Amino acid sequence: MDSIRLLLSMESIKQVQADFANGHAHHAYIIEGEQSLLPQTLRILSCFALCSQGGCMHCVDCMNATKGIHVDCLSYPKNDDSPISVDDVNSLINESIMCPVISANKVFLVNATVPSMTIDWQHKLLKSLEEPPANVYIFIAVTNAGELLDTVRSRASAIRLDRLSIPSVVEYLIDNGYQPARSQVAGLLSGGNINKAEIVMHNQDGYEMALIVLDMFANMTSSSMSLEYLSKLMRYENKYNQLLSLMQAVLRESMLSRIDRSLLILTDDSYAHKLSIISSAYSDQSVVRIISLIDEARKSIDRGTNFVSTLDNLILKVLEVKHKCRI
Repeated sequence: MDSIRLLLSMESIKQVQADFANGHAHHAYIIEGEQSLLPQTLRILSCFALCSQGGCMHCVDCMNATKGIHVDCLSYPKNDDSPISVDDVNSLINESIMCPVISANKVFLVNATVPSMTIDWQHKLLKSLEEPPANVYIFIAVTNAGELLDTVRSRASAIRLDRLSIPSVVEYLIDNGYQPARSQVAGLLSGGNINKAEIVMHNQDGYEMALIVLDMFANMTSSSMSLEYLSKLMRYENKYNQLLSLMQAVLRESMLSRIDRSLLILTDDSYAHKLSIISSAYSDQSVVRIISLIDEARKSIDRGTNFVSTLDNLILKVLEVKHKCRI
């Protein structure tokens, strides 16, 4: 799923599109969401105001808007890595009184996701938010709307981008050229957050960790083998939350492989055989119990208990539960 289709499928985006289609659009919107999606979100929202059909996504206006080259759509700051400034807002104000060139409306996209050391730009923007020209629309993107002044928030309609499903994150990664097997692991660890997923994608640890965890649950049959897996996993002490989350995710996947394979995230052929073994070796009762033990281990490490000893104890308990709760 590319970012445009993904965003257009969100209920929050559909609501803004409906606002424009029904003639109830606000002159200013604050869009809160994860940073990686917001630049494209702003461009899509601009289509709703610039397109004579309310965002058909096929006409010249929409095509130029999504590419960021529409003459009646101006973006601030000019450099995406810079915070918004008073100079940017001054430019916005000056441009807002100029007539559109080819569209009925003029659109301003304010990317405020980079933290600013000052709130002066917000004070400066207030006048435009209070008394905007009739054909001007302002979209402000933020990762945390709470960092905006109350007076700014009160003068704009606020929307929050929908939380993504893990399958949507995986599909997004694959459509953007990432390798499927690694994308599925990144999706599991993302919690529905593309930023987190891409961090995992750019770090080999997450994928290697998943392979070890799959191998451990599939092939560890005795306590004599526990030291082998302990030695492999102990190097992830600084990523213990990720490790423990992966252990829980793999066990849930093993349950799903018995119940409804259409719900699986780890669908790549490289995972199928090991998931089948795990599914056959761990009963639903044992999975539920082990997931609970993993939560207890996480809390223990959070309190400062030694990571290696906690992990060692956890692995031995996994074996114990596995044998006590046979399928």
